Amino acid sequence: MAVSPNDKIRLGFIGVAGRGSELLRWFSKHEDVDVTAICDLYPEHRQRAIDFVGGTATGYENFRDLLADDRVEAVVIATPPQWHAIMATEALQAGKDVYCEKPMARLPRESLTMAALAAKHGRVTQVGTQSLPLTGIRQRCWAGGVDSTLSNINTI
Repeated sequence: MAVSPNDKIRLGFIGVAGRGSELLRWFSKHEDVDVTAICDLYPEHRQRAIDFVGGTATGYENFRDLLADDRVEAVVIATPPQWHAIMATEALQAGKDVYCEKPMARLPRESLTMAALAAKHGRVTQVGTQSLPLTGIRQRCWAGGVDSTLSNINTI
C-alpha cells in the first residue's frame, strides 16, 4: 500500500560517509521516509548520497543551512562524535526531531541540555546504540541529576 506524501517524514542527513551512508540506505527502504536534504562537508560524499536517493535531495555543505530548510522535519546525525551535541542542540532549537548516532554527547551536561531542549520544543530524540550483545561485555548506564551527580548505575 502506497504511503501518502502527507504521511511521510521528511529527513535531512548530516554526515553521509561510513555510518551515515548505512543509515541513509536503511531509512531509504521505508516508504514513509522522504530524504529531503543531505549535508556533508566533502562534496563527493554529499553527491554520492544525493545520487543514491535519485537526485531529489538538496545538498548542503554547512549543517546550519540544512537546519534552516523548512522542508526538513527531522535530522539524522552521523558525523564525527565531537559534533553530535552541537548539531543535535541546534537541530532541536530549530524545531527538528533528532536521530543521533552514539555517542550522543561528550559530557553529561551536553546530554542534559539536549534533553531539556527536546522537552521545551516538544521534539523526539533517539540515540543509535546498535551493537551485538557479547558475553562478558558489561554496559554501565547512569542517570545524572541536574547537578551532574551520579544517581544510579545499572549493569546489564
